[in-house]
Amino acid sequence: MQPQILVLKEGTENAQGRQQVVSNINACQAIVEAIRTTLGPRGMDKLIVDAKGKATVSNDGATIMKLLDVVHPAAKTLVDIAKSQDAEVRQKGLNKTQLYLWRSRSKKLGHC
Repeated sequence: MQPQILVLKEGTENAQGRQQVVSNINACQAIVEAIRTTLGPRGMDKLIVDAKGKATVSNDGATIMKLLDVVHPAAKTLVDIAKSQDAEVRQKGLNKTQLYLWRSRSKKLGHC
């Protein structure tokens, strides 16, 4: 069996095991907590100020995730998934209400 060789950028850390799993979970939970309060009928707006000083107020999870500067690999993957889902929905011309209704109907018909 040959040794495993990893080529990493300078300054990159290589972590494995339980410590890395806990780190991944914590990073994803931080993203979830940033979005959670925008959901539901009592959803609150978020004020996000970027590095250039531009302020954005939104309660749209996809918009908020686009504006976050995420560095952690697991959390970045979560944000990338949300971005691709949002792009897919927008590309098909569906809004969130239509998507919800479509899913509800599909579940009633037993398609999901």
